[in-house]
Order: sequence, then C-alpha cells, then structure tokens
Amino acid sequence: MTEDPGKEKKRLAKVFSDAGVRLGAIDGDFHGLAARKMAECLINGGTPRQALAAAAGWHRLHASDQDILQSLENDLNDVHRALLHKIPWPIYGNWKITSIGWAIS
Repeated sequence: MTEDPGKEKKRLAKVFSDAGVRLGAIDGDFHGLAARKMAECLINGGTPRQALAAAAGWHRLHASDQDILQSLENDLNDVHRALLHKIPWPIYGNWKITSIGWAIS
C-alpha cells in the first residue's frame, strides 16, 4: 500500500465505483464531509437510506433525496468493505476510519 493520500483517495473512489456507488455524482467533492459520512455508513453495512440519514445536517447538496438514494444503490460486498478498511488512514487530514465509523485522530 502506498502512503500518498492522493493515490489512496483514488483507490477509495475506484472501490466505490466498482460497487456501483456514485458519491461523486451526488456531491461534486467526492471527499467532502457529507460524502465521507455516507461512505462510512455504507462501509459499515448501512443501507442507502441510512447513509442519507447519516449525512443529514452535514450536507448542502443540490441533488434531491431520490437522486442521492439512486446514486447510493450499490453492490458493496464484504470484499469491497475489506479493501476499504485496508486503505491507510488518515487520508482525510485528521480523520481515520474505524470498524465502527469515523474518528478524529
């Protein structure tokens, strides 16, 4: 694994894309706080509705809830989740992923 945050962010986007999750279609900033909250929820086994709820209050997205839910529909499986948990953190400044969610380092 590399320690280059840019490469790790691309890996994160690639794994989500492979699973059909289109966070970039929802939020122009794939790595913004709302996208991170939704990603956290999905990585930890949440549904698209739960992911949308996890980002409530954290986003100023212009997409409708229905568009967001469609973008979050996915085939994220245990292999994807295992890969996502192996990505070195923190790639988001002082944030890191844990098995129960995001934490501040």
